[in-house]
Amino acid sequence: MRRAVLAALSTATIVLSAANGCDCGKKSAKPASGSSTPTRDRPDTARKTPPRTPRDPRDLGDLPKADVRRTAPITLDEAKAAMPTLDGARALGAPAVAPSGAQARTSYCLDADDILAAGASVAAQLTAAGWQRVTSRPPVEGAEPPQYGIAGERGALRITATVMAVSRTGCDATVNQYFTVLAIQKIASAAAVDAGN
Repeated sequence: MRRAVLAALSTATIVLSAANGCDCGKKSAKPASGSSTPTRDRPDTARKTPPRTPRDPRDLGDLPKADVRRTAPITLDEAKAAMPTLDGARALGAPAVAPSGAQARTSYCLDADDILAAGASVAAQLTAAGWQRVTSRPPVEGAEPPQYGIAGERGALRITATVMAVSRTGCDATVNQYFTVLAIQKIASAAAVDAGN
């Protein structure tokens, strides 16, 4: 009886498999391993890109060195001597050097009609103070809070200014006062960078 039930189940499984398109029990129609016909399981190796030959490091000697700009420690005296005073702005604190010594910062509250005028005023004052290559980045439309970025260089020093339409203690953005942060860094000389490598 048990044997009959198992035989009936086996027959039913084969019939259902055939009805569903299963070729169970049939030998695979895959080509032999030596065949060059590509299949989904074994892509055509002839179409593969040949492997790259590694470049001989000696061939790179003529390429120019990348302009590596690393910072050197800056002292508070250096920062105070270089930090510009902004007309139409109130200092919100004395310049201070970061614990790492990599940058000195100070903040101001700048009165202006709008953030574009505030940013343009800072850029013009940096240029007048002798900073070179002064570049400006007006606020991105829709950015919250709006920020105006300015950067410049003088000798080994680099200055960045960020003008923001935010309220801070002593600076209220709702009455056209713009919180402005100035940061100064000293760029290490090429010799110092080489020595550090």
